[in-house]
Amino acid sequence: MRRWFGGAPALLLGILLAVSLLGYFAYTGLTEVRPDYGGRYVEGVAGGPMALNPLLAQFNDADRDVTSLLFRGLTSLGPDGQVLPDMAERWDVSSDGRTYTFVLREGARWHDGVPLTADDVVFTFQTVQHPNFPGSPDLAAFWKDITITKKDELTVQFTLPQPFAPFPSYVSLGLVPVHLLRETPVKDLATAEFNSRPIGTGPFRLVEALVDRMVLRANSDYVLSQPYLREIEIQFFPDDQALATALLEQRIDGALLRPVLPADQIERLRQNGAWQVLQPLRTSYTAVFLNASIPLFQDQAVRQALLHAVDRTQLVREVLADQGRVADSPVPLDTWAHAETLPSYPFAPEQAASLLESAGWQLTGSGVRQKDGKDLRFTLITNDDPTRVAVGQFVVNAWRRVGVQADLATVSPAALLQNYLIPRRYDAVLYGLDTGYDPDAYPVWHSTQRGEDGLNIAAYASKTLDTVLEEGRQAKDQEVRRRLYRDFQQAFLEELPSLPLYQPRYTYVLARRVQGVQVGALFETSSRFVNIHEWFTETMRVWKR
Repeated sequence: MRRWFGGAPALLLGILLAVSLLGYFAYTGLTEVRPDYGGRYVEGVAGGPMALNPLLAQFNDADRDVTSLLFRGLTSLGPDGQVLPDMAERWDVSSDGRTYTFVLREGARWHDGVPLTADDVVFTFQTVQHPNFPGSPDLAAFWKDITITKKDELTVQFTLPQPFAPFPSYVSLGLVPVHLLRETPVKDLATAEFNSRPIGTGPFRLVEALVDRMVLRANSDYVLSQPYLREIEIQFFPDDQALATALLEQRIDGALLRPVLPADQIERLRQNGAWQVLQPLRTSYTAVFLNASIPLFQDQAVRQALLHAVDRTQLVREVLADQGRVADSPVPLDTWAHAETLPSYPFAPEQAASLLESAGWQLTGSGVRQKDGKDLRFTLITNDDPTRVAVGQFVVNAWRRVGVQADLATVSPAALLQNYLIPRRYDAVLYGLDTGYDPDAYPVWHSTQRGEDGLNIAAYASKTLDTVLEEGRQAKDQEVRRRLYRDFQQAFLEELPSLPLYQPRYTYVLARRVQGVQVGALFETSSRFVNIHEWFTETMRVWKR
């Protein structure tokens, strides 16, 4: 009896355990984990909303963040900036490159159930064109001379004054409903009740709005696909430091933190297993822009020497706490037009010295190089932001080590723009530029943009750059454009009209339970929500097909 009780039950238990394990492995082998609907996500945002209207959100990142969840445009930008269909299922461009025809998706509806039609599209962009439009002057100026025509209930045509290949990226602007705003005078748009009770076509709809937070619920009628997340809560904080504190205390599930966050805080977040830490690049770049009208900077050898003298890797690591990446051209990294192989300017102080000597600048006992009795000396100006000042000091110190005397001067951002950049009254300026949604660099580097109304702040002129930039904004085929912008980057780095330093890297912290996140380049802060309808926290097992 003792043997029966001691051995047989143990054997039986072993058999049952083996069968259970076999069943488990068979089940897991024949099934797979997939996203399930449900779950709640809380994100912190620095700042607060002013107007939840995509036509008025250009001045406030908090508005852009929230409106990107509520509203959609005809197109959207993928993680690398490629233009994707959104509320428009397709579009065509005429042979002359001036007329774009967009066809809306059937079944797209506003949050109140009203169908999205061509009338909404025409209304949206004609509102921006209106003389009393209270939004961004740059947005209004872009749309000023474009003709918008309704062809049928789901088809809209845009006629441009001249070919412009980047146009599809500009209709990613969120659409607004004509049936709710047609009675609102355009001049009163900024104070309209709609801005606090928005109705869009996006993956989420607003269900609660308080001073410090907003609750958004999944739009089950979202035409692309019903979001997996049931609810998103956006909590508003005064600044990035308060955001970081909320993360460290695990009071929120995620937040996008701007540079420069203290390195020890980033490390604490990384070491906490509850978080996943992503560091997407912003599609802007900081550079030393050299005034091409200054004789010193008309010498290519001098320009090349100045870049070789700066250890940009050390600059990013030490001054920016690794919240950046060395910029190798004016076309942002992680975007579809960035070239893989480009001429490089590694940190090489010996080569910098050699280039300066070949240009006739000889080192003197004072440590400052001279040529024809004149010191190699100029002023580097920037704004008084602490990070800009630290970067500027790093750069002038690097130049000083190769015999270049650069004096760092700082002014307010407004004074820098009005008194120095617009009139082009500076030697060299440390400045950051946002490249926009498209790699089109025409506004910044084409010779026609050298005047006070243009963005070519370096006042640089090059027939080679002009040619590729002109062709790049007219070519309809993206592969042709990709080749042209590769040629642009190649020519830029050979001529080196200014000195690219770095792209800023933001820190996006998310709870590990949040899955399906696909974050690419940040064309704006809301780009982190590029595939928000595919994020999930809940899962289920299903049989494999």
